Amino acid sequence: MGVRVLPDGPGATLVTETFRLQPFPAGLRTAVRDGEGWRDAMTASLARLELLAKAAGQRNQ
Repeated sequence: MGVRVLPDGPGATLVTETFRLQPFPAGLRTAVRDGEGWRDAMTASLARLELLAKAAGQRNQ
């Protein structure tokens, strides 16, 4: 798993979350549909991160 955080202009940040499935056995990759099984959880965690960042930004103003 990896998370990359990059500035994307004034007051903006680009966050990318990735998972490598290469070292996992084929049975596990099949069970998680080559990572598609995690898409909803990844989307939810990034949405939560956005809410937390906005709340922190409002506190710092």
